[in-house]
Amino acid sequence: MGNKAFSATEKAALKVNTFNEFDAFWSQVNGSKQKLNHGNREGHPSLSKSYQKSASVAYDFMQSFSPIIGLVKDFAAPYGGLAIGTLSLLFIVAKNKNDIEERLNSTMISIQERLPGLRMYQHIYNDNHELDILLQERIVSTYCSFVDFSIAATKYYKKSRFHRNLEQWLKAIGPQYTFVENAKRLEDDVVRMRYLCEDLLNKNVDELKNSNKELDAQLKHLQSGRDNDRVRDIQRLLNLEDFSEELQRREVDKYHKELADDDQLNIELLQQMKEKELKSFRIRPKYNQWITSPEPRLLIILGYNNESIISEDQCWLSPVATTLIKDLIDAHSGPTVAYNIIPRPRKSIFDVLPTILLQLLRQKSQALRNEKQFLELQSELRNFHAGSGVSRSPDNHDAMLSALQNAALRVISFFDEAEPIFIIVDRVDRCQDLWSHNRVDHRLLLLRVFVKLVEVARTRLKILAIINGFDWPHSKNLGDLECKSKDRLAVHEEHQEYAQ
Repeated sequence: MGNKAFSATEKAALKVNTFNEFDAFWSQVNGSKQKLNHGNREGHPSLSKSYQKSASVAYDFMQSFSPIIGLVKDFAAPYGGLAIGTLSLLFIVAKNKNDIEERLNSTMISIQERLPGLRMYQHIYNDNHELDILLQERIVSTYCSFVDFSIAATKYYKKSRFHRNLEQWLKAIGPQYTFVENAKRLEDDVVRMRYLCEDLLNKNVDELKNSNKELDAQLKHLQSGRDNDRVRDIQRLLNLEDFSEELQRREVDKYHKELADDDQLNIELLQQMKEKELKSFRIRPKYNQWITSPEPRLLIILGYNNESIISEDQCWLSPVATTLIKDLIDAHSGPTVAYNIIPRPRKSIFDVLPTILLQLLRQKSQALRNEKQFLELQSELRNFHAGSGVSRSPDNHDAMLSALQNAALRVISFFDEAEPIFIIVDRVDRCQDLWSHNRVDHRLLLLRVFVKLVEVARTRLKILAIINGFDWPHSKNLGDLECKSKDRLAVHEEHQEYAQ
């Protein structure tokens, strides 16, 4: 088709290379056209409406087509403006026919419905993955199809009505490669490009998920490091800088073996807290109620060795504590466990309770991320730590005990209702203060703290205290322990009999 077939305006349309140029050009053409036909509106009421319709279709289509141009400009410069010119020419040619025919209108709308949303893909194709490379090829192919479609459609509109009717008649009797087939190919290209964009988006989403997992792992590592720093600060305030969980576990294993190998404790003529006897003990009412109850409970068990071995230093019920400790530690995803085997000769409450609190905190270190909780606990323990560095006076003793008890209450409050906690202390009878000269009974003080914990705990807190009854003559007075909820405290005695 020669240049003479085109008007000056149509030739100017081919020089449009950017969307800004198209916007200005299209506004100018529409303004001129409407002024030209202003005097004819009364005789042709649909004429102005048809101009507005064609202008709207063209402008909306170009807006939707813009992502394709932007993408092609990225990796196919300088040809990004070619389609703008050919599309501009098509719209001008079609407009000069006084309307965009229904065939072109429906084709444009069909393609345009698939174009919105392509803008979101503009920045996801720049990887070296095969999908990225294939998408670039599809975008260029679709771009070329737009150019071919615009050229074919323009030729179609530049024909006379007779030639267009003849083309339609020929199409009816045999396939012809008209702009209709070109439009269909263009629609198919757009659909294929969209499908590929979605595949690529899914690929990138999957990569993003994996990247987020890595970031989550890094964040958890950083949070864990900060948690550990705070736990170490609490450990220092508890005067437990040298505390080692591994060493404590080895001591439990060693102690458990000593109990099993003790000659006097395991005389064949006497009951032995092993296997069958231990299994039988665990199903007794008080023990079973303690371990199965959903409520917080403190169980104090007084063990009395047989009179024939009354001078024996070990307690025949201690295997109840050591076996439970080992079972709970070995359980996968088991409950929170804190324990203390009070050794010979003795340890004070200021040694026993801090060890328990540190174990609990190490298993709930994330609670220290709460700034308010951390600072309040830190404040209590600073009072405790300060008192331990001065001479032990009665007032100082009481202040340290108060601070330690308040800290214990705070630590227990860190746990949720559904979280089970076990605190196991063997040989409470050995909990004595080396400095107070028996002014206060640390055994009773420790048990009173335990009572207070089960009174206020929201979680399923279980505390087991094993006492050698012969080594604590005043243990008969344990009934004086005051607990607001009586069902949360149980005291049980067990005497070693001769084996049957």
